[in-house]
Amino acid sequence: MKTKAVYLVFAMALASGAVAYGALGGSHADRVAGPRAFAEDGPRVKLSGHTKGLYPGRHRRIRVTVQNPFPHAVKVRLVVARVKDAGPGCSRHKLVTRRSRGLRPVRGGGWRHVRIAPHSARRVRVWLRMRRRAPDACQRARFPLRFRAKVR
Repeated sequence: MKTKAVYLVFAMALASGAVAYGALGGSHADRVAGPRAFAEDGPRVKLSGHTKGLYPGRHRRIRVTVQNPFPHAVKVRLVVARVKDAGPGCSRHKLVTRRSRGLRPVRGGGWRHVRIAPHSARRVRVWLRMRRRAPDACQRARFPLRFRAKVR
């Protein structure tokens, strides 16, 4: 009976120590990456691009410029375009996008992620297509595009 009480006290002390360590130590990401890694006001990769001349059934390749503000090189892993409505007669569903995996062809038939040098910019291709059944109001309409990128 005395042995069980000793084990119970030891388990309670261990559990309370673990709770105190978790409460005072912060998250694992804060300890590993540091406090500035998650700052909202830090530099970010800037993306810009546009297209013209879309009509129903038309495929277009747009070049999205990716600017690297960091003092180190980054590799583009993914670029995604989000489409907003062009107007009341033409919804965003009339324009289809295909995400870019940030790849570029290399000699020998292989592919590599686009590498962007520090404080410079490169272009990545993103494909757009206007659906064949899009109404005439969508021809030459201005679709606001928002871009997201995943870099490493």
